[in-house]
Amino acid sequence: MLLMMVSLSTFAQYPTTKKIKGEQVVIMSVKQAEDIDIKFQSLKDSIAELTNQLNGCETSLNFTQDKFKTTSNELSIIKDSLEKTNILYEKEVIRQDKLEWKDKFARRRVTFGLSATIMVWIAFIFVTIKN
Repeated sequence: MLLMMVSLSTFAQYPTTKKIKGEQVVIMSVKQAEDIDIKFQSLKDSIAELTNQLNGCETSLNFTQDKFKTTSNELSIIKDSLEKTNILYEKEVIRQDKLEWKDKFARRRVTFGLSATIMVWIAFIFVTIKN
């Protein structure tokens, strides 16, 4: 009898299935049902937590994408500005080169003019002295 009770108590630890009115039903202890409810609640909580984490990741992704677009637009504006500045710089370099050339030309002209004037004076003095 003791042996029979031990085997029955061991068998009672697991849910069993029975047919009642043509339907297959599961018979389990209240403790087993509570354990299943706890497990389902734990899984439901895990799903809710993972959903919140996923929403946080999605928000972070949206923020990062917006930041990337803003940064990309700012870089485009800076690039355009640098290109315009470079064009202005190149034009200014050309203008400065022209001014330097004109300045050198003007100095040569003045030097030539002074040299010519001095030679004319010297020639005038020699001509005056000879006469």
